[in-house]
Amino acid sequence: MAASAIRQAGTYFGRCLPRRAVLTVPSSDWKKLTKLPTFTNTDCVVLDLEDGVAESAKQLGRENIFRYLNESTSNFNREICVRINAVTSSHINDDVKLIKDLSTSVDCLFVPKVDSVDDMKWLADRLGSKCQYNLVLYCESARSLVDLRSILTIASSLFSLQGVVFGSDDFSADTGINGRYSLEASELTYARQKIVTTCRLFENAQPIDMVYINFKDLDGLKKQAEQGAAWGFTGKQVIHPQQVPIVQAAFSPSESARVWAKELIEAYDRHEKEEGKGAFTFRGQTMDLLDCLHTAYISGLPWMAEKLQSRKILLLYLLSTPAVMSATIVIELSAHFFYWLVFDFSGPDPQGTDTKLNVPP
Repeated sequence: MAASAIRQAGTYFGRCLPRRAVLTVPSSDWKKLTKLPTFTNTDCVVLDLEDGVAESAKQLGRENIFRYLNESTSNFNREICVRINAVTSSHINDDVKLIKDLSTSVDCLFVPKVDSVDDMKWLADRLGSKCQYNLVLYCESARSLVDLRSILTIASSLFSLQGVVFGSDDFSADTGINGRYSLEASELTYARQKIVTTCRLFENAQPIDMVYINFKDLDGLKKQAEQGAAWGFTGKQVIHPQQVPIVQAAFSPSESARVWAKELIEAYDRHEKEEGKGAFTFRGQTMDLLDCLHTAYISGLPWMAEKLQSRKILLLYLLSTPAVMSATIVIELSAHFFYWLVFDFSGPDPQGTDTKLNVPP
């Protein structure tokens, strides 16, 4: 079926697709737009009307998007994303008119600088109740971070909420953080981890990590992307095509990790059925259902996790992208202890036992 027919049927609405690398392309640059069909291995391409476009070129950007999508929509076999200007911007009314004129050509709206629930209500009202869009919003200020749960609650009731992008530069400017971050971006630890945690309260809300500005420093990009994956982010913003393969690899399970996870889950199933054991030894480590559930999701094996989940013994937030289960946050409550586990099960439990899973890289 042609992509245009798929789009007309509303197939993209409500779908949680992989967004490991989120590449933003300035809409005012027609030459770059014509190169989009060559980005076949990029999970998510966003046509930008906001920061990537000069104030004097906003109208040109809108005209380019309208022309390009009307001419090329049938060539897109993935979602089409557009980042509009902020709701408080003087350009927002023209942006909304463009989105409504394009109708079913736009599958996902990226909305920057969302600071309040009123921003979401205003946008939904202007787009109209019959306009269904997947939505990814940006957290870029202290107010947005503090009110993020309320914002996402409203957003998820008005749109198909798909994710939250951390706009680190605007956030730093708003909060007074020096924008010359360390490689680990330790200055932004609280904000990044809060975004991940809050996203896990909402189905399909993918946390998308900060951009790595120095696009020539691929080693630094790799380290920061792997850090983001370990913290629970499901993807990362990129500003150059050469960043895409490194970022998408960082947010994908390796083949050895998938094999390890598959064998672990099969071993659990065998021990439970044949021996009635909930805990067992696997490759020198003691494992249980909690380990198997977590391993299934971080290794991209959602069908195994679904099978295991029928034996629930805990409260589990399983809200990562189905195709790219790079991480998940797990909560276990028992009579003896309470602890958080994020991706690598780092940290000892209260009894002093090392809980880190030795998953292959």
